[in-house]
Amino acid sequence: MKVLHALISCLLLACCLTTQAQGIEQQFFPPATQNVSIANDVARPLVVIGSQETTSDALILDPTNIQHLNVYKGEKAVEKFGDKGKEGVVVVELKETVPLARLPEIFEQFNVSKKGQTLTVAIDGKHVSEPELLLADLRQIKKVEVKPFDVTAPSRWTFDEEYLNIVTVQ
Repeated sequence: MKVLHALISCLLLACCLTTQAQGIEQQFFPPATQNVSIANDVARPLVVIGSQETTSDALILDPTNIQHLNVYKGEKAVEKFGDKGKEGVVVVELKETVPLARLPEIFEQFNVSKKGQTLTVAIDGKHVSEPELLLADLRQIKKVEVKPFDVTAPSRWTFDEEYLNIVTVQ
């Protein structure tokens, strides 16, 4: 009976260790079929403020400055804004004139180094998919910093060691 009990204990221990080893293997050695990719299939509606175009992930604006929003979807958006409107369009009307800046102006205002200007851009740690469309109220930016990527982060949108992070006043 003791031999049977010892045998069952050894089998249970072996099963537990095998399961644990598989979990560690998957954590550190993901399957070869796993792809690392940026989520490009997420709908990004066009955002229009005055005569300037941007996307929601590339906009820094105090929401209290918004007077009115018009949302266009489907055929109406494409009819009014062409192919750029295929994922929808949000037209923003501001309460007052807000000076909006593009990325080169942000670089200049915050003395971003030449190296920093070549890095992937994020706003408050969130990737900006099209930095050329970045549009910002400079009063809403606290600082612009070069940050190292956390190598243990579960998601990474560049293979660079650092990224340019625009920190807002929130």
